[in-house]
Amino acid sequence: PALQTFIIQLCGPGSYVPNARAVRGGSYSAIIESNNVGPQGGQVLTEETLKSINGQFKKSASD
Repeated sequence: PALQTFIIQLCGPGSYVPNARAVRGGSYSAIIESNNVGPQGGQVLTEETLKSINGQFKKSASD
């Protein structure tokens, strides 16, 4: 429902959320010293964010 949505991952005191490709590649952002959450956590973050966004656009019974 939202035409454009931008998730800003690296803002504030947060850390990296590597995707599976980064983990396979061994990038510095994918090593345990650089993050607190793995790809599974990123997937949960994505799914929950989408639920929240979509919940803001629910149509009412009168629509």
